[in-house]
Amino acid sequence: MPNVRTIHHGINISHYQFSSKKQPYLSFLGRIVPVKGVHLAIEVAKRAGIPLKIAGEVQPMFRDYFERKIKPQIDGRFIEYIGEADFKIKNELLANSLALLFPVEWDEPFGLIMIEAMACGTPVLAIPGGSVREVVKEGLSGNIRSTTDDLAQCAKNLTFNANVVR
Repeated sequence: MPNVRTIHHGINISHYQFSSKKQPYLSFLGRIVPVKGVHLAIEVAKRAGIPLKIAGEVQPMFRDYFERKIKPQIDGRFIEYIGEADFKIKNELLANSLALLFPVEWDEPFGLIMIEAMACGTPVLAIPGGSVREVVKEGLSGNIRSTTDDLAQCAKNLTFNANVVR
C-alpha cells in the first residue's frame, strides 16, 4: 500500500476548556440517530444513577426515533435534552461532564467528539465500534465495554475530579 499516510484529527486543543473538576452528570453529544446510541446512553445513565445531558441535532428523517425512544425519557432533571450545541455550549458541557458516553452501534469511522472530550479532560465511556479502540486508551482516556451494564459500572466508578491526561 504505497499511498498510506496519517490524516490528523484537525482540532486545535488550545480552543478547548480543560477542567479536572467535574460536575455530577454524564454527557452525550452527537446526531440523534439510532446508530449513535442515544437510547443506550440513557440506559447507561439510569443504570449508573447519574444524570445525563444530551446535545445534538434531531435530523428530520429520524424525528420518529426521537419522538418514540428519546423524548419520553426526557424529564429535564435526570435526563436533559439541550438541543443543538454551538462550540461554546459543547465545550462547557464536555469540560464539566464526568464522562462522555459514546455507545455507538455501528463502525464509527472516527468520532471526533471523543477527541474533543479528551481535550477537555473528560474520559470517554464507549462501546467498541470502528475507531473507538484506536482513539480511547483503556484506563487512561476512558473505558471500552461491550454492554450497557458494564458501561454503567464504569460510570459508577468515576470520581468528580477526573485525572485524565491531556
